[in-house]
Amino acid sequence: GCATLVEDFAQTWSALYLREVAAAGAGLAGLGFVAVQGTQLVGRVTGDRLVEGFGAAHVGRMGGACVVVGSGAALVASSLLDGPALVVVLLGGFALAGWGIATVIPGAMVGADSVPGLAPGAGLAVLNWVLRLGFLASPPLVGLLAEHIGMRWTVVPMLVGGVLIAALAGPLLGRNTRGDRRG
Repeated sequence: GCATLVEDFAQTWSALYLREVAAAGAGLAGLGFVAVQGTQLVGRVTGDRLVEGFGAAHVGRMGGACVVVGSGAALVASSLLDGPALVVVLLGGFALAGWGIATVIPGAMVGADSVPGLAPGAGLAVLNWVLRLGFLASPPLVGLLAEHIGMRWTVVPMLVGGVLIAALAGPLLGRNTRGDRRG
């Protein structure tokens, strides 16, 4: 569910974030979505090799760290920078967060479908409900933050989500290599 915060932020809020926080024009503002989705695509294409080489838990932890660094950079830069430098840091931070979540949802799907004692597909059904809840909760949460404490703070749920991804990657994605269940 934490990975959906990053995905939903890209889809729902990144353009507005770039417009309001960095005063980016309409053409540049759309690049926030492209940054997250583009690096997520690259991460999904290359993720299997990384998971096979380093293990799903380790890749998940590193992905969570990437989300923390990317969203943290966006938060800090929004206070310290302006103009083109701010736009570059924001796009880089969003791209890093997108790459960070690339293997998390597919890894969670593998784990959910192989929970001992559940019928085939039951874990996936539960996971899909959790993902939907994340997508439903994210927009109002970010909207409340934007309304009450300011737009630049709307990356905080991504930052918290990254911390949770890194912390929970071991138990949830605890496969060292293909089929191995140890974290």
